[in-house]
Amino acid sequence: MSQVEYKPVLIVLIISLLVGAGAGYVFGQSQIAGYKEEIDGQERENLELQGQQSKLQEDFDAIQYQLESAMTNLSSNYEELVGAYNALILNYNALVELSLNYSTLIETYNEQTLNYNALIGVYNGLAREDVFMSYWTPTPPKIDGFAEEGEWLTFRNLTLSYEGTFNSVPWDKTDKNARISIMRDGLHLYLCIVIPDDYISQEFKIDALFIYLDDGSEIIDNRQMLWDTKKSYPRNSWVIDEFTNRSSGEHDYDSSVGGTIDLIGQYTHTSGGSLGAKGNYTIELDLPLRAATGDIYDADAPPGEVIDVEISFAEVKEWTEEGFFDGSSHWKSILSIIG
Repeated sequence: MSQVEYKPVLIVLIISLLVGAGAGYVFGQSQIAGYKEEIDGQERENLELQGQQSKLQEDFDAIQYQLESAMTNLSSNYEELVGAYNALILNYNALVELSLNYSTLIETYNEQTLNYNALIGVYNGLAREDVFMSYWTPTPPKIDGFAEEGEWLTFRNLTLSYEGTFNSVPWDKTDKNARISIMRDGLHLYLCIVIPDDYISQEFKIDALFIYLDDGSEIIDNRQMLWDTKKSYPRNSWVIDEFTNRSSGEHDYDSSVGGTIDLIGQYTHTSGGSLGAKGNYTIELDLPLRAATGDIYDADAPPGEVIDVEISFAEVKEWTEEGFFDGSSHWKSILSIIG
């Protein structure tokens, strides 16, 4: 090849180099390079958005799963609540029916009690004074000494016979024409006694009521209520619960041998507490029986059983903690009470 042939080739190479260099210069210095950077930045942002979208999709899927689980649990709890509600409705309806039956039973019970007590009233009207059939009460009387109207069923005469006066000159030897009402329920014996007597005088400043309950066992139950002028009228009474062993003669307080004091009593006097005033005592007593107290020293008198009751009223000059009286007059009556 001749030198003449090489020249066109060299010329072409030189021109190409010059054109390439110029084009590179033009591309590097023109807006095209800026577009390229912007495109690259948008591609990077797109990749970041794709990552955020993927993370949001994961969060959405987790929330949707939680929502579906909550809906499932809510549906289960709703079914349980509906079941419980229906069970409550059934129980309520059963209680309503039971209440209606109970009301009917109460009405029947009250009607039968009225009929029973009417028969008791007839019996007591024909019986001897020393035999008393107790009335049945569905409602315990209020023991406050007032014997409000309708609270106690029919009263009967009760003669408290004068027994004697000890260590003193008697001031009254006449029998006391008292009135008595006796009621009971399954666990208690209730007595209301109206006794004509002067309110405590200065000489005989203590009055006492003794109730001896003899159920035929070895233990004779003795409960006492006493009151005096040393405390304000009418809340000046106190109670004693004793027993006597029929065979051995042992005599002691129930509380001294493991028993309890089981007597509630209160009194009023028509004088309103004026010393020496004439009038009537009204004495109300609640005597829980052994079935109520569990005390073996208390009388056992199931309904329908006969129990002998001695009622003793005393006017006392003085009473000591040992229980001895310094001068006293006594009146008593013995009843056979049919429970």
